[in-house]
Amino acid sequence: MTCFSGYGQSRENLGEMSGLRRHVICVDESNGKIRWDRSNDSNLPEEPMRGIGLPHHGYATNTPVADG
Repeated sequence: MTCFSGYGQSRENLGEMSGLRRHVICVDESNGKIRWDRSNDSNLPEEPMRGIGLPHHGYATNTPVADG
C-alpha cells in the first residue's frame, strides 16, 4: 500500500512541506502487522495541501513500481 507522512496530516497544523515523505508499505494480511516500510523524500516543490485530499487525492496516489 502507499501512504505519506510528515506534511498535511492535520488541518490545524500542516507542518513543513520539506518533511513530506512517500511510503510503500507491505502489510501482512494474516495479522495486519507492517512487514516493511520503504520511504522516499518528496521532489519539492509539491502542490500545497488545500484541505481534504491535497487538492484531489493526497500525496499517496502515485503508482508504485518494482523491479525484481
